[in-house]
Amino acid sequence: MNNCEEFQKLISVCLDEPLTTEQQNKLDVHIAQCADCRTFQESAINLRGLIRSLPFQSMAHPLRRPSPWWRRKIALPFPAVAAGILLIVASWLTHLSPTPSKRVESNIEAFTVIEQIDIIKLEPVSAVKLTSGN
Repeated sequence: MNNCEEFQKLISVCLDEPLTTEQQNKLDVHIAQCADCRTFQESAINLRGLIRSLPFQSMAHPLRRPSPWWRRKIALPFPAVAAGILLIVASWLTHLSPTPSKRVESNIEAFTVIEQIDIIKLEPVSAVKLTSGN
């Protein structure tokens, strides 16, 4: 590992916690001799100052992934929900059993159709008898 990399790690550690006396002395000697590490230390100190100057924002709601669409709350007005439920129940009740009047109507219609067929069958025969009888 490069010697400067070790000192740059020490510079980073130095920003968060105090170094031992021996580590601090080695770092001071190296920074006095190395321009790259001196620039790194100045940049790190400036960055730390910028970060500390940012306004603090509380995390009342920690960052989280948005919930999937099937788990999201849906806000519907109560009258709309009640009307929808009534429509569903009414539709279900009408299809539950047919009303007696519909049965009578269908029987009458079937009887009428049968009678009309009989009348149609009889008419040509009676018309033939009337014309041949004259």
